Amino acid sequence: MKKILIPFVAVTLLLNACKKDDDITPSNDPPIITVEQPTDDHFHVGETIIVKATATDKDEMHNFKVYLISVEHNDTLWSASTHGHGAKTLTLNKSYVVEEHEEEEHEDEEMFNLIFVAENEAGKTATKTLPLEIHFH
Repeated sequence: MKKILIPFVAVTLLLNACKKDDDITPSNDPPIITVEQPTDDHFHVGETIIVKATATDKDEMHNFKVYLISVEHNDTLWSASTHGHGAKTLTLNKSYVVEEHEEEEHEDEEMFNLIFVAENEAGKTATKTLPLEIHFH
């Protein structure tokens, strides 16, 4: 009986020692957004707005989006996103060329918000807003 019990106990101890810890609780913190570009806040027709930003989470990121939204009209002029699983950091590296608008609703210059939204796997979100002024004429 001892011959069977000793190997059984040894195997049980080994298996339990190698078990993955599934009881780790994900962080309750939202992701952290870091914006490298744009560094300027005024743009004209024909200029390129370079957007470079990262979203980092202690556990795992889910998605990272950016929107260029008119403050006055609340319409989205441009958007971009990235999505991933398993990564702690997601990076947006996009660009938008400011175009002339035919609509009469845009003034010579208009205020926009560049809004970054990051969401981690746990569903926690973070938002960062940069105001931009765009000259259309």
